[in-house]
Amino acid sequence: MTLAAYLIVLAGAASPTAAELRAQIEREIGVPRCTETAQCRTLAVGNRACGGPEQYLPYSTLTAKPERLESLAEAHRAARRAENQASGRLGTCIALMDPGARCVPATQRCETAGGKDAL
Repeated sequence: MTLAAYLIVLAGAASPTAAELRAQIEREIGVPRCTETAQCRTLAVGNRACGGPEQYLPYSTLTAKPERLESLAEAHRAARRAENQASGRLGTCIALMDPGARCVPATQRCETAGGKDAL
């Protein structure tokens, strides 16, 4: 099902939560397999209370569709922004820089350039 079709189906239902969208993003990324760094990218997800992404996730263009991931990430940012506004949550207002992504030859998986657990 395309994202547009998915959103049409959801039009009559409640909007997906940020947690549901995050889970869908992670399913879409799956195992980010790679043979070279050019296949690895990062996806900005979430929305900090002061703006900007909460985290960057590594993904592979071999195993995921960048356009679909960007659409899901935008929906996730909007959901997180709404959650932050509704809760009155405050943040540190420190900008999170994109760490970039690289292919790790030993595992043939994409990781953020700061390591697999880097935010």
